[in-house]
Amino acid sequence: MEMIGSRQLLIAIFLLAPLAGAASEQDAEFRTLAEAFAEDYAGLDLPGLQLSYLENLRAIKPPRHLERQEAMFSRYWPQLSGLETAGLGVCSQIHYEILNYEISLNLERIALERRFVAEMAGAAAPSDGLASVPLGHDLYRYFLKRWLTVDWTPEEIFAFGEKEIAEATAQYRQIQREMGFEGRDQAFLDHLNGDQFFEREEAAILQAYHEKQEIVRNGLTNVFQNYPIVAAGIKKSDQGANVPAPGFYNNNTFFFNIFSDRYNRRQMDWLYIHEAEPGHHFQLTHELTLSDCRAGRPPFSYGVFREGWGAYVEELGADIGLYRTPADLLGKIEWDLIRSTRVPLDVGLNYYGWSDEEALAYWKKHIKGQDDIGRREINRMKNWPVQVLTYKVGAEVILELKSESQAAWGADFNVRDFHDGILRYGSLPLRLLQTYGYSR
Repeated sequence: MEMIGSRQLLIAIFLLAPLAGAASEQDAEFRTLAEAFAEDYAGLDLPGLQLSYLENLRAIKPPRHLERQEAMFSRYWPQLSGLETAGLGVCSQIHYEILNYEISLNLERIALERRFVAEMAGAAAPSDGLASVPLGHDLYRYFLKRWLTVDWTPEEIFAFGEKEIAEATAQYRQIQREMGFEGRDQAFLDHLNGDQFFEREEAAILQAYHEKQEIVRNGLTNVFQNYPIVAAGIKKSDQGANVPAPGFYNNNTFFFNIFSDRYNRRQMDWLYIHEAEPGHHFQLTHELTLSDCRAGRPPFSYGVFREGWGAYVEELGADIGLYRTPADLLGKIEWDLIRSTRVPLDVGLNYYGWSDEEALAYWKKHIKGQDDIGRREINRMKNWPVQVLTYKVGAEVILELKSESQAAWGADFNVRDFHDGILRYGSLPLRLLQTYGYSR
């Protein structure tokens, strides 16, 4: 797994020092090259990364199109390598690194897609999971790089997931003890299923979310600078059972979604934090209106940064005024245990070739009384390999960087400055966040 060390951190701070000043000749030369790349890239009309592995495989172009793609990316490789980068400003440095990363990854993709086209010889890819697809192992490793933007192997990810399961389970047991149910697992599950933890009335749910929003808005400056970010709207979703999720964010609005006869109150704190503030609404608004280097940004976006940020800020709930009861904190831990369990499961299903039955047995080993969610998540992971890993891996990289920053700065560490550094350049590949993610 990639880790950022103190030496890397100090180098990053040095690189970030000359933020002001006139653009250099090297900046102008790079911008001309980047603009030409963006135009040529658009001309390729490449499909974006899809959630479904089948859609990604069906979108592979015929060999003549792959040759055209390779020619375009290969043409820019020596041009980038020939640039004098010492005089580039920070924004040009970041954009330069993004282009280098994307060219390398696309050339790897093209080589893999050529092999896949030859292997399939016109046949349709199997629809029962990536593990059954020819070159499935190679495709999974590529999807790991594309989705996660770090070079973690399947074996490393599996081990990371098991570590996260152990930590989440320990936290769960601690709350279980605090709530008076130590050693009484079934009684605890029965207690958590009681009506006191659920709400049935839409108006009461809406009011509760508005109350949480007010608490969060008053507490944001405890750990963030005072950004001029307008609060998210809050509305009831009309999706219902069509989207079996308790909430989501879209178009400056947090939507809570009622898809059963009662709504779990334990999920409300972490869900609002993740989807609204300081999660997706907060981060996306900052990226679009406040982040540095928006002009001339290469035409790429990184969902692992956004989902990792949403998962990371859930850890700040107590700092901004939420998680006021053990049950509220337990809700966050319950979902973290699900996210953690999905990490080895994704590798097991898509790389090791686990059956649905093996996967469900692993789920039940770690999560009790939620087999319906387990089956739903297994189906999701088989159809959308790697996507579920973005939450835990993205959050882990931010947490690692925070830990390294605290060690490097000691008493001078400032959490507001740290968060400003993470947000400063918008969504980045995690490998670049590890270099450009924090300065003072």
